Amino acid sequence: MIYRNVFNTRDDAAVLFDICIPCWELSAKLKQTIDGLTNGPGRVSVPARLIVGVEKQSVVRNRAACLAASRSPFVLWLDDDVVFDRPEWDAALWEEIVRNPRAGIIGVRVKHWQWLDRTPMRPDGLVEDVCGAVMMTRRLSGVGFDDNYVGSQWEDTDYCFAVRQAGYDVVQNNNLSVIHYNEQKNGDHTHNRAYFNRKWGTCR
Repeated sequence: MIYRNVFNTRDDAAVLFDICIPCWELSAKLKQTIDGLTNGPGRVSVPARLIVGVEKQSVVRNRAACLAASRSPFVLWLDDDVVFDRPEWDAALWEEIVRNPRAGIIGVRVKHWQWLDRTPMRPDGLVEDVCGAVMMTRRLSGVGFDDNYVGSQWEDTDYCFAVRQAGYDVVQNNNLSVIHYNEQKNGDHTHNRAYFNRKWGTCR
């Protein structure tokens, strides 16, 4: 099931980017995420299209369904359990990826709601990968999510590696942040981690 909404415009051509949320099911946390996009300090401030893909299948397949509904060259991927905590984050992310044509992905600081230590997990600037809970991405020909990943986990890291392999940068911006209400449900670290390491010749 795909749900759509457009923020801050009635002109579809004015949309700057799509906000895609792939999720397993409709939930209270998804409602909290969407409420955060429509109200409060983290509400969307620019013309943008919201696309929510809901199906009990792997996150890669839900990402594919969102992409099929997307029309923009820029896609902001959000987990269904995050809330932005500062105004005009959307304009800042869009301006950054447009200003830097080498940027294929821009990640932000992700603060877990239960962790007292809010130190950024990644440094600012060029990185190998970002947290897939929030990724502003440039749509790139021939670069997509690998459907060999089951459930969730590692498919976002794989995507970052594929973007870098295609010659684009993966960038971390710790000036922007979200609160992540994550409970690590429906994740697969055994098959997915092993597959990732075989594919990329790593040991993570």
